Amino acid sequence: PIAPGARDNLRPYIRVMRPRRCRRERLRARIEVFDQSPLGSVALRAPGRSRRTQRGRFRVSVPLRNVSPGRHRLRVRAVDTAGNVGRRVIRFRRCG
Repeated sequence: PIAPGARDNLRPYIRVMRPRRCRRERLRARIEVFDQSPLGSVALRAPGRSRRTQRGRFRVSVPLRNVSPGRHRLRVRAVDTAGNVGRRVIRFRRCG
């Protein structure tokens, strides 16, 4: 927690746990957001999937059937109540 009278100037830390190998059917990831201040919102964008939540821990499942083989990105953006923004881009591969 922050000391009384102090400002929070640290951006939220985003941790993503996912498999390292290339995926064919579905990408599953577990996302955790850590911050000093209460969390405002977390937005996630991926091919064919978009999600917004206020929870610090959640799981996401991205279907990859209609995604072309190659490299793609999973983007996470977290905003806390102090207005600090944390961003994380996770690259993953879709096998052919």
